[in-house]
Amino acid sequence: MKIIIVMILALTLLLAIGTVPQSATPQVDSRIVDIAARSDCASHRWNNRGRAPVGYIKGMAVMYAKSFCDTKGSPSTALTVMTQALQGAQDSLVRYQDELVANGVDVKRDIERLRALYTLGIGQGMRESSGNTTEGRDIRAKHPSASSAEAGIFQTSFDSLSRSPALPKLLEQYHAHTGDCRLEVFKEGIRRVSTRPVLGSGPGAEFQRFTRQCPALATEYALVLLRVNRRHFGPIIRKETEYFQPCNEMLKQVESVATCTP
Repeated sequence: MKIIIVMILALTLLLAIGTVPQSATPQVDSRIVDIAARSDCASHRWNNRGRAPVGYIKGMAVMYAKSFCDTKGSPSTALTVMTQALQGAQDSLVRYQDELVANGVDVKRDIERLRALYTLGIGQGMRESSGNTTEGRDIRAKHPSASSAEAGIFQTSFDSLSRSPALPKLLEQYHAHTGDCRLEVFKEGIRRVSTRPVLGSGPGAEFQRFTRQCPALATEYALVLLRVNRRHFGPIIRKETEYFQPCNEMLKQVESVATCTP
């Protein structure tokens, strides 16, 4: 019954018409994408995945600039979750706390937690899809339904929607402002565009389609999930996701050039 209620709520949000208030969001600044493209993060060869598509690293840098700018104003519900103090067993930053401390991350500071979360997120996207926003569901998964089929960079599924109040709000926001999806940035350098069809119909199928076409949504959605439901991500549970500190250093450089406007 709970899942049905959540699906009805989500469908209402997806079909909603109206304006969602927007926070301070930078344009795609050439300085930000240049920092990303020239970084050690972009040239890194990830375990069993190789180098990331350059657009993936650029896209994550652009999204970090957005979140960084959000900290300067009234934080969104999603940002509040991303920057919250370390939580319990469901928090991926707790799972990776030893790595954070070893790399000098001050987990008591909001901005350091945010930067560390994006750094871990970069590794997570590489593990799940090799940084490919067009990636469809994992055909090896047994008996998926429309609501449990995973898709997109971070392989998230519609049945995770109830894990945080921030998640339905993100869906509503990006459906109302599809121009903020950053698809063209994230697609740069992808060698294989997935044409795998979505599974099923209804809100679950729409989620699969939209998360592949809106990597900005996929990114913020996954980062919230990383803080509240790490069990959604097998690579986090098994600690296969690589935390690569030079990506953190790249994001710190982004902070120095991000122009935040209300």
